Amino acid sequence: MVDKRTVTIGVTINLGNYESLRVEVSDIAEDEGAVRELVDFLGQTLDEFGVQDTVTRAAVERYKERVLERDAPEDLESGYFPMEEVPLIHPVDEEGEEIPPDILEDTRIIQPEESEEDDQTEIATQNKETPEIHEGEFVCEKCGVPVSKVQRDVSNLFMGKTLCKKCMK
Repeated sequence: MVDKRTVTIGVTINLGNYESLRVEVSDIAEDEGAVRELVDFLGQTLDEFGVQDTVTRAAVERYKERVLERDAPEDLESGYFPMEEVPLIHPVDEEGEEIPPDILEDTRIIQPEESEEDDQTEIATQNKETPEIHEGEFVCEKCGVPVSKVQRDVSNLFMGKTLCKKCMK
């Protein structure tokens, strides 16, 4: 005995101007043929909309062409296979041309050994003269440059510590 299942197919078509058309059909289906009949019924139901409005009619037709206009499984020349019976499709056995090693070497990305950020940090640590810090002023935790209150708030918000604009980058 074949299991009967309740199948519900819902469609929402955007008509523009904050309007949409929602149609839902539901039925009990014993096999995939009954599901296909339900899809056909949905298509016939959609045909009833937009008779007087060309924009609505065009939106419904676009949807039907894109989604519902599928050949029935019996009409397919290549054959129809339920999910359990789908034949395995293997990749093409042909191999493309092998890429020469000299081209591969030319495409490597070479990372610079030192970045500007490291240079700035070294300069700040080598510079023993630190600017005088008055009470209420804030200093970059990385390079020691005085930072405004606004800059401190922004860097604390995004980075979790007090940094100047250069160090935030």
